[in-house]
Amino acid sequence: MTTQPNPASLRRPSARLAAAFLALASAALPLSGAQLLSTDFNTPKTTWASVTASTSGDQVKAKAAIENVGTIDVFRTTTRTGALHLTADSSRTSGAWHATLVSPALPVKNAETALGKLTLAFMLSASTAQPVRVLVESLDATGAPTGALAGVVTPAAPDFYQRFVLDFDQLQAAAGIAGKFDPTAPSVRLSFSIGRDDKGQGWRTAMDHALAVDNIHYATPAFYVSPTGKAGNDGLTEATAFPHPQDALDVAAPGDIVALMNGTYGEGRQ
Repeated sequence: MTTQPNPASLRRPSARLAAAFLALASAALPLSGAQLLSTDFNTPKTTWASVTASTSGDQVKAKAAIENVGTIDVFRTTTRTGALHLTADSSRTSGAWHATLVSPALPVKNAETALGKLTLAFMLSASTAQPVRVLVESLDATGAPTGALAGVVTPAAPDFYQRFVLDFDQLQAAAGIAGKFDPTAPSVRLSFSIGRDDKGQGWRTAMDHALAVDNIHYATPAFYVSPTGKAGNDGLTEATAFPHPQDALDVAAPGDIVALMNGTYGEGRQ
């Protein structure tokens, strides 16, 4: 996998450690810090209501909507919350196929140009443990794509919600979409695709495919930690990074992204 080069001024956060801190700090899901986009699909009137489905041809039927198939948010209940829901029927095709859940244009205000500081997180459940392609398009003021990044996630088990975190500098430029992804574009569009390639790999041919996506967050780090950080720093920028990971954990709210800058950390605080 190729990666986007980072600006010289950016010491890239450790993706694995940043993801680990996200999981550690997020018993609940709302993000603070530089939150660019966040939704749990529980609000009846939402920009996402116009979500659509696309397919590879007439032999594949698909439907996309916001339905109560999301995560269970209340302890000791079985009530499902709202989520994006894609259902697909590929039973009439024997070759390659795909079905895609496509968001509408989603307005964002972002001045951060370093892809290493941009993160997309979401909960995903699929009817089978096969790869799901995630596409992030940047759109200009007219809604036209200016470029796109793509990545693949694979659920560990069927019909089981799992949290995924994608660092934008680890995504690839999307084939077939001209231009370069613009992180400062006025809006983005997200797509989640399932299917089978022309080699027969991927999702089986069936009439009961399902994909659900919940708790989507697009954000930059809330706090930074660096081996060269100084005591008394606020941790809000690279220049004022905390010196120890524990400093960030002491102030992180549920869902905050903590970026650990590259370097060697001593034992420091416990």
